[in-house]
Amino acid sequence: MSEILNENNFDRAIDEISKSWTMQERTFVNNTGMDAFYPVLKTKVDAHKDPTRKPVGYPEHMADTLVKNVKKDGSIEVGFSKKGNKAYIARFINDGWQSHNQYGGPYKYIPGEHYWESTEEETHDAVIKAMTQAAKAVMDKRVGL
Repeated sequence: MSEILNENNFDRAIDEISKSWTMQERTFVNNTGMDAFYPVLKTKVDAHKDPTRKPVGYPEHMADTLVKNVKKDGSIEVGFSKKGNKAYIARFINDGWQSHNQYGGPYKYIPGEHYWESTEEETHDAVIKAMTQAAKAVMDKRVGL
């Protein structure tokens, strides 16, 4: 496996370069990376939809509340909308939970699917590659290439 020597120095150098970037440039680079991550996560979350499920009065399914938000600093957040009120369900599915009811009893632990972590692992290289190409395009544009 390859290793980046002086990784902290490299990160600091990148941070120094990016300080002069505009919000549009930061958003462009971050959105390019998100374009590699988001579809994989969306596919894993959509796997929990049950087309045979009868409506139970909830307005949305957990998978329908997955959103991307651009912040003021150009960073992009992915998560479940507050309005949808389904983030806690996503956390249970991702992390697992100890099942129980009002009577206690010996109930087994329901293991998590860890879809968030597996998506990060699967898309890590693609996200880095996409963001690197986008950052290069931003820098090339700045120097007139």
